[in-house]
Amino acid sequence: MPRLTLRRLALAAFLAAPLWAAGLLTAVALDWLKVAGALFLAVASLILAALGVLGVGLRRVQLSVRQGLREIRAQSDLLRKRQDNWESGFRQSLAAFGQLVEDVRGSFGEDRAQLLALLHLSREQVEGVGKRISDLQERIAALEASAQDLQSQVVMPVIRAIEKASDVQTRQHKRLYTTIDARSGLGDLVTPRAPMPLLGGWALDADVMHMVMTLLWTHRPGLIVECGSGSSTIWLGYIVERFGKGRVIALEHDERYLATSRDLIRAHSLEDTVEVRHAPLESWSDLTFGGTYQWYTSKALEDLEDIELLLVDGPPSATGPLARYPAVPLLLPRCATHAVIVLDDTGRTDEQVISDRWLTAFPELERSVYGTNAAHIFRRRSVNLGDRKAP
Repeated sequence: MPRLTLRRLALAAFLAAPLWAAGLLTAVALDWLKVAGALFLAVASLILAALGVLGVGLRRVQLSVRQGLREIRAQSDLLRKRQDNWESGFRQSLAAFGQLVEDVRGSFGEDRAQLLALLHLSREQVEGVGKRISDLQERIAALEASAQDLQSQVVMPVIRAIEKASDVQTRQHKRLYTTIDARSGLGDLVTPRAPMPLLGGWALDADVMHMVMTLLWTHRPGLIVECGSGSSTIWLGYIVERFGKGRVIALEHDERYLATSRDLIRAHSLEDTVEVRHAPLESWSDLTFGGTYQWYTSKALEDLEDIELLLVDGPPSATGPLARYPAVPLLLPRCATHAVIVLDDTGRTDEQVISDRWLTAFPELERSVYGTNAAHIFRRRSVNLGDRKAP
């Protein structure tokens, strides 16, 4: 089987690029994907190709380092063998010499002084050989230490980088396939009368929107309240219209987004189903954890009763820390006992803190996590906790 190299990988990517581009253009032309989705897939493919090239490069570096380590170990083994040979030969020579001295001493007693001098000289030579052996052992120890440092400082970081890049690539693949599947499923639920606004970015991601639509399909809520307005408002309006009952009320503090959302409602003829309500922000003080928040005016909430689905996707974090926390303290008393509450963007730190605070302040709630912490879903526990008065 041919070995995978950077040149072959780059050539494969170059040859596959026209086919992939043609596939994306075909998908856009057949309206399987929007232009933004196709661009997203193209950019993701470029990133994945770059990661693949990087992975092959890092693999080659790893192989080169491992080859160097094997050569160092081979040299170390060779030096040890030489040391053993030297020591063995020296011992044999010393034994033979000692025997010769004894023979000479017995045969030629008159040459004793000369033999002693010769023996002294031989001992000096032995000491010189021993010093060489000690130096050789130090060199071997230094080579082994260098090999260990090389492995810890070069090989292991490269291996960890490859593993991390592989994990990131895997997560991106899963997220991409989930988004494509969700967007396809959403398209099967509605028949729009105008081009649908895009999901993702500031709006709900396609997979979270699909999860919300599944909740709507299962529970058929009468009143849906959305904190914030935009693309998701139109999708909610279409599914409620399909059920033939229910109403969507979206709270919006920003007059620019208010006008845009109302224009979208008119373009899709959803005025009988959806209301985007202007709700300027006002200060609200929390008595449980303390602190003051900017949240939708209480006047916009006065007629909201028996909310069956509460979608919390606003206000934006730019309005202040933990901006979405007041949603449950102010609106849970106005929710039906079987209501479902969805908190979006729970991959962010603020939303995670908000989610935990809701559970602490309202122990009657239980939480489930959707996807890879993309959203949290809250319901009341299956116990009779009594009715809560609206503030």
